[in-house]
Amino acid sequence: MARTPLLSRQWSFLRTLKAKELITIARAIGANTTGTKPALISNIETQLSPADKTSLKSVEKRNQKPIQQRKDDYSIISIDMGIRNLAYCHFTLPPTWLQSTNETVKPVINRWDRIDVFRNSDKDDEKVPDNVVAREEDKHSFSPSLYAAHAYTLLTNTILPLQPTHVLIERQRFRSLGASAVQEWTLRVNMFEAMLYATLQTLSSAGLWEGEVVPVLPSKVAKYWIADKGVTRVESSNTKKIKIGMVRDMIDKEWGFQVEGEQALTTVDLFTRKSRVKRRSSVGNKLGKVGSGKSPAMKFDDLADCVLQGLAWMRWEKNKQLVREKGEKVVDSWIKEENPENKSRSRSTKI
Repeated sequence: MARTPLLSRQWSFLRTLKAKELITIARAIGANTTGTKPALISNIETQLSPADKTSLKSVEKRNQKPIQQRKDDYSIISIDMGIRNLAYCHFTLPPTWLQSTNETVKPVINRWDRIDVFRNSDKDDEKVPDNVVAREEDKHSFSPSLYAAHAYTLLTNTILPLQPTHVLIERQRFRSLGASAVQEWTLRVNMFEAMLYATLQTLSSAGLWEGEVVPVLPSKVAKYWIADKGVTRVESSNTKKIKIGMVRDMIDKEWGFQVEGEQALTTVDLFTRKSRVKRRSSVGNKLGKVGSGKSPAMKFDDLADCVLQGLAWMRWEKNKQLVREKGEKVVDSWIKEENPENKSRSRSTKI
């Protein structure tokens, strides 16, 4: 028999909720949505407690509150992991972002790009032929020194010049859809992911960068955005189409974020084009502005993923702050919004 988790008085109302209602709360704040009711309650309280910290700060600093009000703008970079197709999006938010009374603040996208890591050289005008890159990849498939150099180049030339306060990195898996085999390319991306963490930790410990690194599970992002669209794990192609369509809808209707900067606007122009024929003929000419890699095709699903990942994390942090300030009241509104047929929130008296 599962034990009832020890809750602070502030979150004691969670015991009265049904599992479905707890899942609604968990999804809204980025907590795990699987497990028994005691596990769900524990997941929610962990996310809401001041000890929640997923950054690469020192152990002594992990007892601080997760996100504090800042005097300067928040600078958030969301990375969708890859090697040939690494996508990133740079958001900025004003210091008033976390104020619960301010519901109209939109994040601003300043850069939105896709990079081929092996072509992301130190010199912008340096072009690496495809056959040279292919030979380099085959020769040094699992060379730690090669991946470390690429990680350092990416961070120092592209990411850190944007002065990020938070770097969100898509968490990688070793297997997809429960398959028994581990693909070689998956191992490469996992190695590169580890190199990014190690480099950021080194720079942070050496006092060369002040910021936080946050791992983000893609499954949580998917559940947050498309949980109500009936997409199963097997329907990965449909999931990609839904995500791309969702970001295009955000751009067309100007909701969710706003875009500034010539580079980001160029990506928006390519992203929103409807004609595949026109896109294929024009992407090759414009890709030098949009992506550091000179690939013949733009990966729109990667671009969509990094945007949705960043927006999801921001909303999770905002929702956590709302729960901390308003507690049961805001939880009621979420449950009623997800279950509009219920005039009042149903409660259970047992865990």
